[in-house]
Amino acid sequence: MVKVYNRTLTVISFEHGWVPICSDNAWILPDWTPSATVATPPGAVRVTVDPGVPADFRGVVSVIVSETGIDVVRGFPDEPMADCRGRPQVQAEPQ
Repeated sequence: MVKVYNRTLTVISFEHGWVPICSDNAWILPDWTPSATVATPPGAVRVTVDPGVPADFRGVVSVIVSETGIDVVRGFPDEPMADCRGRPQVQAEPQ
């Protein structure tokens, strides 16, 4: 299971979905199937989300997108997350 935290003031999108501004509650299904047929909002910044775990990994992977970059953590974050601000610091283009 992958959980994506968006700690920016910009909607982010990726291959299998999108996450609202300043969200910390976007669960993605284990098989990376889009969870809803809701269209990505205009102006979303596309990011590359790579959980970085073997295909047979079982557990939670947290992907934290912030203005300083993208961090991947096996399990849940054990530190308080950064305040929501800025845009993702990734090479990305608005959709």
